[in-house]
Amino acid sequence: MARDSNLFAPIIGTAIGALILVAVFMFGPMVGGTIEDAMPALSADSQWNTTNNADLPDGASTWTTIAGLLVLCAIVVIISIVFMYLKGMM
Repeated sequence: MARDSNLFAPIIGTAIGALILVAVFMFGPMVGGTIEDAMPALSADSQWNTTNNADLPDGASTWTTIAGLLVLCAIVVIISIVFMYLKGMM
């Protein structure tokens, strides 16, 4: 009986996690753009200058990679909650 009283805790946790994920997707690019714009001017021979070092990652590619991983983690969490409920039905 005590197990049934706590059925909505994972759903509430998932809803809070989804809200946090939405906030990260809304404010992440804005904060990243602000940080990139705040960088000081680099000298022409600096290794951190993209004209000398073309292999430096940019913010957009990094954000694209991280966003895909965040979505994948959210899907795994939701599927695990569904499996937990299916296990509890049997």
